[in-house]
Parts: sequence; C-alpha cells; structure tokens
Amino acid sequence: AEDLRYRFQWTAPILVSAHDPKTVYHGANVIFQTTDAGKTWKPVSPDLTRNDKTKQKWSGGPITGDNVGVEIYGTVFALAESPKQKGVIWAGTDDGKVQLTRDDCKTWTDLTANVPGLPDWGTVKCIEASPHDAGTAYLVIDNHRMDDYRPYVWKTTDSGKTWASITEGLDGGVHCHAVREDPKKQGLLYLGTERGVSFSTDGGTHWQELRLNLPTVAVTDLVVKGDDLVVATNGRSLWIFDDLTPVRALTPKVQEDPIHLLSVRPSYRWRYRSPLHRGTDNYAAKSPPRGAIIHYSLKSKPKDPIVLEILDEQGH
Repeated sequence: AEDLRYRFQWTAPILVSAHDPKTVYHGANVIFQTTDAGKTWKPVSPDLTRNDKTKQKWSGGPITGDNVGVEIYGTVFALAESPKQKGVIWAGTDDGKVQLTRDDCKTWTDLTANVPGLPDWGTVKCIEASPHDAGTAYLVIDNHRMDDYRPYVWKTTDSGKTWASITEGLDGGVHCHAVREDPKKQGLLYLGTERGVSFSTDGGTHWQELRLNLPTVAVTDLVVKGDDLVVATNGRSLWIFDDLTPVRALTPKVQEDPIHLLSVRPSYRWRYRSPLHRGTDNYAAKSPPRGAIIHYSLKSKPKDPIVLEILDEQGH
C-alpha cells in the first residue's frame, strides 16, 4: 500500500450530492469528485489520513501474502454531506481522523483534536450530517479491532469546534456502527450497534433499545425512508421497522401518562386482487397489516378489557 498513489479499501464510500445528482464524491486517501455523473474525476482534497507508512506494509506471511485490497489502511471510511447547506462535507478515516470542508472541498479543517476521548487509530465508521441544521453532525467510532468494545458516539452543534459524548444509557461493552437522525423530527436518533438498534428522543442524552422481534445481530447501517426505518444487519438480512409514527410521538410525558393515544398516519383503502403469477412469496417479507394501525401507550397493564371507539365528525 505504501507504493500506491491512491489508497482505496473495499467499502470505499460513495456519496451522491443531495444538492446536485451529477455531483458524486468517492473516498480513497483523498476525496475524488465528479460533476458530470462520473465521466471525469478529480481529487479535491489532500491526503486526509495519518498516512503512516508503517501501517502500509506487506500483509500476511512471507510465503502467502494477503494483499487483495481489503487490508489497505489509511483511507477515508465515511463521508457525509449536509442536506441543509451545499458544500459542507464531513470525512472520517479508518485511522482516526475527522475532517470538514465548508467551501465544497477548497479547504479542509482537521477536527480530530476537538473530539474528547477519541481513541487513536479508531475507525470512523459513520458521520451523520443533521438534516435539520448545517452545523450539527454525529460521529461514530468503531475501536473493537484494538480490543476496545466500548461505544463511541459524539455530537457537535458548532461545525466541529466542540463535541460532546452521547453514550448515556448504552451498554458499555457494545461497540457501535452507524447513527442516523430522523429527517422529520429533530433530535430523534437511531443507532446501529453490535447487538441491535437503540434510539434516543432527546438528541442522544438518553438511549433505549428498539428491539421487539429483531434478533440479536450487528446492525451496520440504517436509513429512514418515509415513515419506516430500514436496517442492514451483518448476516441476518434486511429488516424494516414499519411506521415510525409512534416512535416520533414518544416523549417522557407520553411514557409517564397512564394512557395515551398516539398519532396515526394516513391509511389507504385498497382493492386486493389475486396476482397473475404466483411463486414469489418465498422471496418477500410479510406486508404490514391492512387498514389503519392505531397505537396506544399504557403505563401499566390494565385489569379490565380495553375498549376503543372510533367516531365520525358527528360523534357517531
């Protein structure tokens, strides 16, 4: 690797700009940019890594080398662009560097020293640029390859000048992979960990598990798509949490109320017909139940049966 002009690892990040679909960024040890949908590329950053040549040697034994690309070190591992402000791009490396440009890659600022408790050589697994504020971002470090399994998650609200750790309530022995902020509700965070999904309704001050029927599995990435949370796992397929409406409505007050009827998202009346061709059932997950899904929260288990009445505008 020390002889290469540009160093790529197998999962080198590719970022399509939210402001221009023909502008794409690709991470090596530098950032590459195309503005013509990939016809031409140019490097638009210096080497953003530590570029430690002692970590770029021949990998494997003296007889059989393991040098097929995945083991290349000192690369950009995470990229994120602010959906709120064009030209604000965050980059994180697999050797523990955090970088930021606010002028579309003309100049870069090394923010690494601003992150308190950042472990040396930890992999920047994910940077999440807030969909609500250009100066807010979230940072996830994975340091388990250094025999450090603690969770590392930080938040900045001033473009990386200062960072605060947001791991209160997380299992101290479980490392993290990715964090995403809900685009419809500021401060609602979803966190993929080595053992599942956690969420926070207060910007990371407190966390709780979002387990339900999800198996104990490493969740390597998440994305909020409309009103659903799509989860990628390491070896247990893709999962979708249908309807985030009750999660978005969850507040400390709701959890303390004896009974609370949560918001219901709009539902659609469908006319179902038998498909012309069968045989795809084995390849598809179950669809959500038909009709409107009504969520309610009870602080304690009721002694009597629950009665739910649905009334029209006239009260009938």
